[in-house]
Amino acid sequence: PVTSQKPKWLKTFLASLASLASLAQAAELPLVTLSDAYGMTAQTNEQILSAKESLAQTELMPGRALSRVAPQVSLGGSFFHQREVLSGFGSAVVPADQQIYSASLNWPLLQFEFLPRLSQGSAMVDAKRLRLDFTSQQMLHGVAVSYYNVLKADRLATLAREFEKQAQEHFQVAKFKFDQGEVRKTVMIQAELDVERAKKRVIEQENSVKVAKEELKSSVGLTLKDFAVAKIPVQEINLGA
Repeated sequence: PVTSQKPKWLKTFLASLASLASLAQAAELPLVTLSDAYGMTAQTNEQILSAKESLAQTELMPGRALSRVAPQVSLGGSFFHQREVLSGFGSAVVPADQQIYSASLNWPLLQFEFLPRLSQGSAMVDAKRLRLDFTSQQMLHGVAVSYYNVLKADRLATLAREFEKQAQEHFQVAKFKFDQGEVRKTVMIQAELDVERAKKRVIEQENSVKVAKEELKSSVGLTLKDFAVAKIPVQEINLGA
């Protein structure tokens, strides 16, 4: 019967409500941008933190080499206090307190190990900086890949939901035409199978979104249960000259 089919305006209204509900749910989630992901990675990634610590330790080597030729000043002092001493005639002898101070200056003018150690320390600092840059770029590249995988999975899930909506509409049309005797039952059955496949595809894509988000959380160090990612406009992507 004709009453079994929803009016077109009602279907449009319900689809709009579903879209608004989806947008409201996404708006409630914490938004994580790519810059946020980079910043959190730099602060929490163990490999980056280890490379920074190694660089900080190596940067002390040139200073240690300079300390070998720098003047060295040594200061010392002592204080002596003696008790009262009675002489044999009963009179008290009170010796005065004694204070002794000393200072010495040692300046090694010639150290054959100074220049080699200074050169070695500077070379190691440069090597550690390159290592830090390489490690940071490597980790941030992995974060970018994970971030764009979330965007990709989320977009595919959106398309899957759109396809399911279209499959549902196609099934309603096929069912209406079958009830009117305009098409065979096989057409309606095929449309119904398309709906089931579309629903299965939605579930698969939504699971892919969850997996992609878990990978991003692991690489960044996120502790959020769920979050949303910022969609990057195509014009902001630098494709090179």
